[in-house]
Amino acid sequence: MYRKSLTALSKSGAVAEINPHRVHDFCRPAVANYAFSTMKKIALATIIAGLVATSSATASAVPLVGGGGLTPNARALAQYITATYPGVRSIGGVRPDSRPDHPSGRALDIMIGSDMGLGDAINADIQSQAGRFGVEYTMWRVASHFDHIHVTVG
Repeated sequence: MYRKSLTALSKSGAVAEINPHRVHDFCRPAVANYAFSTMKKIALATIIAGLVATSSATASAVPLVGGGGLTPNARALAQYITATYPGVRSIGGVRPDSRPDHPSGRALDIMIGSDMGLGDAINADIQSQAGRFGVEYTMWRVASHFDHIHVTVG
């Protein structure tokens, strides 16, 4: 059920409550129906914009551990994952390791916890965009890689 009035913001910045039943007093019914329909669309767009802004704020809360020293491809991938997958728990980057990928800043560990569906989606997405991020390989659902996706970029 729709509210009985909508808040409208005019070009001058004034806020006014608009009662759809009163719109008919000022113009023909067809115009009033169009005007109210447009107001509902604007209100919906405003709500959606707020949700997107909230999602972006939530997405930026994904911790990036070892972000200093990431290569440009690894940094771009970390930013993409953070913005696209708010369910990610954290992203690990540069750290000491016997293999060169993490210490050189070319590898990320995208931590997903026990959400295998999220891991599958992220891994498929990364592989489909391998050229964009310079992905050399991923490790997912192999030994010691069931709670995170390892990605190495060039």
